[in-house]
Amino acid sequence: GDDIKAKELTDKAYHALSYSNQVIPLDIIGYDISSTQLGAAYYFLDKKEEGTAYLTKIADKICQKMDWYVTSASDNYILSSIRDYAKELYMLRAICSLFQEFDPATLENYDSKFKTYMAIYDRISK
Repeated sequence: GDDIKAKELTDKAYHALSYSNQVIPLDIIGYDISSTQLGAAYYFLDKKEEGTAYLTKIADKICQKMDWYVTSASDNYILSSIRDYAKELYMLRAICSLFQEFDPATLENYDSKFKTYMAIYDRISK
C-alpha cells in the first residue's frame, strides 16, 4: 500500500519536473539559484543522469561567464561587478556540493575551477 503510493507520488513528481523543463527549458529562461534546486530534485527522485545533465548545463554556463571574468576583465572590473561574481560563485558552489554528494566523478570537472574562482574572489574582495 504505502510503497505503491510513494512510487506513484515519485513518478508524478518526476513527470511534473520533466514537463516543466520541456515547457520552459533552461536554455530559454536562464538560470538562478532556484535552478540548482530543480537539478537537485532529479537526484532526490533517483534520476541521477537527468540531475547531472541539468546541473552540468548550468555549471558550464557559470564557468563560461567566470572564465570571461578571469581571462578578459581587470581586477577593477571584477571588483565593480563583485555582487554578480559572488552570485555566480555561490551557484557553482551549490552545484559542486550536489555533485559531491550525488556524482563525485562529475565534481572533478568543476572543483578546480571553483577553487580558482574563489581564490580570485578572496584576493579581490579584501
